[in-house]
Amino acid sequence: MFQKAVAGGAEEVLMDSLEAKAPTSWSRDGRFLMYSMVDPRTNSDLWVMSFDGSRTVKPFLKTDAIESQGQFSPVESNGMRWVAYTSNESGREDVFLRTFPDSGRKEIVSTGGGHSPRWRGDGKELFYVAADRSIVVVDIGPIPARPGASRRLFTVPAGFGTRDATGSRARAPWIVTPDGQRFLFAASSGQGAPAPFTVVLNWPAALKK
Repeated sequence: MFQKAVAGGAEEVLMDSLEAKAPTSWSRDGRFLMYSMVDPRTNSDLWVMSFDGSRTVKPFLKTDAIESQGQFSPVESNGMRWVAYTSNESGREDVFLRTFPDSGRKEIVSTGGGHSPRWRGDGKELFYVAADRSIVVVDIGPIPARPGASRRLFTVPAGFGTRDATGSRARAPWIVTPDGQRFLFAASSGQGAPAPFTVVLNWPAALKK
């Protein structure tokens, strides 16, 4: 079930369904919500819900590949905006760009595989996690410019990045500050001893006393 907060602290139900759906991105102007939905025939697809008064729902990418983690660019250019997403259409996980709303222009961003894209606040840079677990940043120009130069920044913490039951990447637990200078990851630290636990043997006998 999707919900959003409205004026006065109340919540509005956007979608109430037993189908496997997961929201991935709001457009900055609040007009569109992108989410992934699992289809037994086409794996994980990307859909968009519009908030133009009609509350329409349309597929953005619905193919035999696994598409997930759609992220709206925070800016528009020439009446369109980029959507960054993860797909295995190349035979491995890669990060792609595709124009929205027409979805007619596609560019591959990652080199050698990648997932979990995130935008800088002005839309001029796109960050993603490469196959070697390093964070890569790519210069992104206005549509219709192609992605520019890329550079590796650092290695992500161990234990970061998981897959869901469909094989697609779950919502990645990391964010980038709007200026692209700070990064926050949710990952196991791998430090410290595990929490102790107690095993009680022959407990039925204790109940008889």
